Formats: sequence, structure tokens, C-alpha cells
Amino acid sequence: MVSIDAPPAAAGRLGRRWALGLAIASVVVAVTATTLWALVITRSTGGPTDLAAITTALGTGLAPVLAVASAAVTLHGLRVLSRRRATAIVALAAIGFPLAALAAHSWSLGFDLADAGAPMTGLAAATAPLLLGAVASGAALLALLVHALSRHAGVPSAPAVGLALVAAVVGVPLIGWGFLVPASSAALAVAALLLAALSSPRERPAASIRPLIATNGRRGDRSSDRLAVGLARLAAGAGILGAAFALAGPLWWPVPIDGTQAMIVGISILLAAGVPLSASLALLVESRFPVARGLVRGPAIALVLALAMMGYWYTSAPDGDANWWAVSVASVFVGVAVGGMSALLPVARPVAIAVGLGVALALAAAQVAAFLPILAFAVPILAIVVVVLDARAARRREGEDAALASPTGNRPKLI
Repeated sequence: MVSIDAPPAAAGRLGRRWALGLAIASVVVAVTATTLWALVITRSTGGPTDLAAITTALGTGLAPVLAVASAAVTLHGLRVLSRRRATAIVALAAIGFPLAALAAHSWSLGFDLADAGAPMTGLAAATAPLLLGAVASGAALLALLVHALSRHAGVPSAPAVGLALVAAVVGVPLIGWGFLVPASSAALAVAALLLAALSSPRERPAASIRPLIATNGRRGDRSSDRLAVGLARLAAGAGILGAAFALAGPLWWPVPIDGTQAMIVGISILLAAGVPLSASLALLVESRFPVARGLVRGPAIALVLALAMMGYWYTSAPDGDANWWAVSVASVFVGVAVGGMSALLPVARPVAIAVGLGVALALAAAQVAAFLPILAFAVPILAIVVVVLDARAARRREGEDAALASPTGNRPKLI
């Protein structure tokens, strides 16, 4: 029998495979639950009760359990958790999350019965004990995890116990409610997948990643930098205009326009300004880092397509609900943009591919593109930062050139 507490290389590889497998399974389950949840909430009737129950069972009851199990296996392999504590954390997760799913379903049934004026019976009457069990299990899980992390970080025993108690009391209400939405489970699943991938041994990272990262031969290319700064200035100007129009358009626009229309137009301008900013950042990364063009331009193009789809969706108001498909497509592009950068992770290529697919699926299912209109207000800020940093770099280069050109620039000082 292979001991897990003192694993040889074979046992270590087996543990890492289990961690990756559980994390991937968690991502798949969470993505399925998030997709079903989107179907339920976008139907005018609220969706069938059975479909809502399946969504809760997958998103709240199963996906987080798989993610916690993956993280526990990974942390045990990193010697953060003992085998006994890892087993206890997995057991508490296997108890707490299904109880939370049952409590959510019980509350839903009770709400329907209350609307119908019927008495609470069966599962509908068990919301309180189910919720109490879920809270107790979650508090114990957080306490064990935080105490182990604290002790591993060198925190003395008494403060570590205090941190664990605070985490148990404060963390459960803050974190627990989030898992009623499957997107939170998707985020936890992706975090477990990244943890499992990044904790993999660095036995062959250079050989596996070097073919994906190659020098572009453009480092220090001032023409590329000038184009990037020009695009950043364009993005800054358009972004400032869009923000001003969105926030105060009715106050200065000569044609009468209400606040809602001004917000729609302004955010559409901000989304459009994100296109030259994306191109600017891609050019700067290409000219400064030895990264293959495909790893830079691919995500940049995907992000531009996501911005274009969100611009279409935003300008289609008030028919946004009818055109929600555009948000879904944009979320896929965002997932491709973020997941595509997983090739830069210092892990073996199959692991990087698995992480990239998991991240892309989770982001697409969570409909993250819906946040792009809010994030678009950061476009002018980022563009101004690019312009300012380039100006500072130009002044520094001029100073260095002047020092080298001076008669004493290259002479050693006499002491």
C-alpha cells in the first residue's frame, strides 16, 4: 500500500491527478448549473420547479464539494493540511453544501406554499434545521482551513485559533449566501483548478512552455511604441467623451436627451474606446516581452469581439432582454481571451490547456460580459496611465542619451 503521508513520486502524481480531475469535474458541473440557472431566470414564468431544483442541486450541492475536495488534495500534497484534517474538510463540505442546497429548495417550496395559503409540510417545513446544519458545517470547515493556513504561515497557536473563530463567525454569512448562485461555484471551481495546476511540480515546465513563448524580434521597437501610444491617446479622448456623456450628457448636449439615453450612448462610446486601448496594450506587450504573437493577439482580438458584441447589445436597448444572446456570445469571447493566456502558466502544456478550457467555460457560463459596461468606465483611466508612463519613459531615455553624449558621460569619476 502506498502511504499518502509520506508519498513517493508515484503517490504524488496520483494526488495531483486526483486534484486536477476533481477540479475539472467541478468546473463542468458548475458550468452546467450556471447554464441551467440562466435558463430558469430568463424564462418569464420563472422556469419549472424541477429545473430549479436540479440547478440548486448541481450548483450548490455538488460543484462546491468537488472544488473543496480538489483543493484539500492539493493542500495536503503541499503539506498545508494533514491527511486527517483534509479528510475532515472534505467530509464537512460533503455535508454542508448538500444541506445548503436542500435548505434553499425547502425555502422555495415554503415560499410557494405561503403564496398559495397552504400549511408548511414535509420538506418545506425543514428550512430552519437544514440551514442550521449547513451553517454549522460551513463554520467548522472554515475554522479548520483558516487554522491550518495560519499555522502553516507561522502564526502562533492562540492567534491562529482566534483567526479561525473569526473566519467561522464572519465568513459563513458573507461567503455562504454567494453559493446560492451557481456562478459563485464556478468561480470556486476555477480557483481550485488554478491551485491544482500551479502546485504541479516544475519538472518539465521549460520544455513544455518554451515552444509557446518565442521572442518576437520587436523588443525596443519605437515605431510600435509610438503606434501604441497613439492608440492609447485615441482611447483616452474617446473614453473621456463617453464618460462625460454617460454621467452628464443631458446637462451640456445641445439636443434634448434624457439620462437613460445619455447613459446608453456614453457607455457605447466607452466600449468602442476599449478597442484601441486593447490594441495599444497588445502592441506594448509584444514590444516589451518575449511572448509569441499568437498569445498576445489572440486574446486581444477575442476581447475586441466581446466589446463589439456588448456594444451591439447596449445600443439595442430597450430590447436588451430579447438580444441577451449577444451577452452570451460576448462572454464566450471573454472566456477565450482569459483562458487563452493560460499558456503562459509555468506548467505542462496539457495542464495549461485544461486550465484554459476550465476558465473559458466558467467565464462564459457566468455571463461575465454583463460587467463590461461597468468596467468600461476604467478605459480612459487605463489609457491615460499608458500615455503618462510613456512620457516618463521618454524623458528618462532623453536624460540617459544626454548623459552618454556629454564629454564626461562615459568617463570614470576620479576620487
